[in-house]
Amino acid sequence: MNEKTAIGNREIFDDFQEKGTSQNHGNSFETFLGLPEEIGRGSRQEVEVRPGVKLFLEDYQIKENLVVKVKGKSSPLGFCFCVSGNIICSAQGIKDDFVMDTGQCNISFFPNPKGTMKYRAGQRMAFVTIMTEPQVFGAFLDGRSDRIPVDLRDIAEGIEKFYHQAGNVTASMKMVIHQILNCPYSGSIKQLYLETKAMELIVHQLAELAAGEKKHNKVSVLRSGDIERIHEARDILMGNMQNPPSLLELASQSGLNDYKLKAGFRQVFGTTVFGYLHECRMESARLLFEEAEMNVTEVSSHVGYSNPSHFAAAFKKQFGVKPRSYLAETRRRSMF
Repeated sequence: MNEKTAIGNREIFDDFQEKGTSQNHGNSFETFLGLPEEIGRGSRQEVEVRPGVKLFLEDYQIKENLVVKVKGKSSPLGFCFCVSGNIICSAQGIKDDFVMDTGQCNISFFPNPKGTMKYRAGQRMAFVTIMTEPQVFGAFLDGRSDRIPVDLRDIAEGIEKFYHQAGNVTASMKMVIHQILNCPYSGSIKQLYLETKAMELIVHQLAELAAGEKKHNKVSVLRSGDIERIHEARDILMGNMQNPPSLLELASQSGLNDYKLKAGFRQVFGTTVFGYLHECRMESARLLFEEAEMNVTEVSSHVGYSNPSHFAAAFKKQFGVKPRSYLAETRRRSMF
């Protein structure tokens, strides 16, 4: 692997800034930085949504495998969401390497960052990250921190201590991420919109963190290699969204027994097998409304619903709006 020293994931682009291209695009609150051609292709957009809070939108692909050494001063509190790709990370304070993978998110604070980040060539890597100063996060909580973990509460109150917590991106988070990446506004309205969505994304992540605390003491059922099979089961499920296999069929195809499939799926993805399928169907339907010229009946059939009424009820339960209303609003926005 090629090796280059940098200070943290966010600063990979800063390290290459002299060779890259930086543009302000006329807004004092946002900056675009392109990756130099000899490294790869892609960009990072940095938006200051409010003082002490920055939103980073990254989408890039590198030409060669890369190991980045991380060492520096205390970093901000980070809320990171992986849209595509994966990075293998090591960090002082974490015993084993961990993978930041597609569909995963984490909250982290490193008082003295030290470790490595390994990037694999050829894959598309896309991340949405919110970085905030601890005191700003504390002000955002405004004394309502009793439901978040004690360590995170201490950080919000100015105590510098290591913190890292990983989880899965939920359907609610996906919807907000999609809205951020497809912001329909410009100028000061864009800044206000992105500030609102960034705060909403933090709220969703904190809510999942609070819910996850209740499951913290569950014993792992996965052994070495099982996680790979769970991901394989997920891929099989997604490849057969219209006509999914039964649990027993899916277990057999992925090389697991049905108990380990069910328990392992919940452990890796935070939901049941068919709960995950449901979320993916709804997310796929929402994207089709956004990107394809399809009506509600066509979308319903495409994501595996034979009854449009059942689809409409499921969509409204998931997103709080009827699919016809969502489609009409999407088309209205596209006219501007």
